[in-house]
Amino acid sequence: PITIQPWFWLTMAILGNLFYPATDGRQLNLEGMVIFIAAGFFSILIHELGHAFSMRKHGGRDIQIQLQGLGGQAAYRPDPERPITRWKSIAISAAGPLYQLIAGIAAKLFLIAYSSTVGDATMLVIALEPFILISILWGAFNLLVPIFPLDGGQILNGILGPKNIKTTLWIGLILCIVLAILMSIRQLSFWNLLIIGLLASQNIRMLQAIREQEKGGPTPPPQP
Repeated sequence: PITIQPWFWLTMAILGNLFYPATDGRQLNLEGMVIFIAAGFFSILIHELGHAFSMRKHGGRDIQIQLQGLGGQAAYRPDPERPITRWKSIAISAAGPLYQLIAGIAAKLFLIAYSSTVGDATMLVIALEPFILISILWGAFNLLVPIFPLDGGQILNGILGPKNIKTTLWIGLILCIVLAILMSIRQLSFWNLLIIGLLASQNIRMLQAIREQEKGGPTPPPQP
């Protein structure tokens, strides 16, 4: 089952308007927004399907996908007869961005071959450009940056072990601060800083929840 929250469509529309800015005095580039929304939908869905297929392979049951905000989430119920080990969990986390990267690279190779024979101005070329950008950049960022709850953070937590979740969160929080400083120096867009800020706040909330649990407080909310 796949569910899509309204916030997902709104986020893709906002980013689409930034990627395809309006011209001729218009406020919105509706054609560009539609293209970007479709590209984001298919790219992120491929990412989550990578997680889902890996979950099924390694014993996950009742798998569900939800697209939300800037990404998505694939959830499953463990099979008691086929427990998910740490290394299986790492494989599940890596599968999503790897599927997305492969899709983006394949689209790029196709676009190179297609453009050399047909040209650069066709609708297919225009439609594939944001798909390639989202797939390669978001896939690589998700895989290589060890900030929880990105897949890189999930992989780091799998390597360190569930008992060291606080170490994973602190590493992610420190990395968020470093990235925010570097982005500010390079004067990158507000949206880049917003993403880092959201990731940092999530790590802080999880650290606070763990601290409350250690003090005998209320049970922390489930991890994303």
